[in-house]
Amino acid sequence: MYSILAELPPERLAEPSGNYFKSLTALLNHIYGSDIIWLQRMRTTLPRLVSLQTKEIEIEAKWPTVNLVADFGQLRARRQSLDDLLVSFVDELGGKELEAVIDYRNSRGQRKRYIFWQALMHVFNHQTHHRGQVAEILDELGVSNDYSNIISTLSEPPLA
Repeated sequence: MYSILAELPPERLAEPSGNYFKSLTALLNHIYGSDIIWLQRMRTTLPRLVSLQTKEIEIEAKWPTVNLVADFGQLRARRQSLDDLLVSFVDELGGKELEAVIDYRNSRGQRKRYIFWQALMHVFNHQTHHRGQVAEILDELGVSNDYSNIISTLSEPPLA
């Protein structure tokens, strides 16, 4: 997705998009910032996980997190680094961690509690939802994009 967006002039990324987050840059920042918020919550729940002991998620991100990183190149680099962190984090998880209870206060100060795997599923579903919005904006701009067609990137199993 970021490779496709990198082909656009910076002013196109910042221009009004008609979506809730006002621009592609704001939408990308929301996805990035939301992941930071969730990883901070998860670190509080599972402080012994090595992957979450990083300054990378020590960013003050508050909902709706639309103005964290204005420069697209910097945001792309941070997103890649955060994606690498997510892979390490998920690799580190075991069944015991997935059954933990994550207990936090949301942006409205309301106490929330979920089983850890439910919160993790939310994080990835949230990303998918907003990547779909990015695809829609790109469609409206006439920019070819098929990054969401994940099946085309998978290996087919051998035929029996």
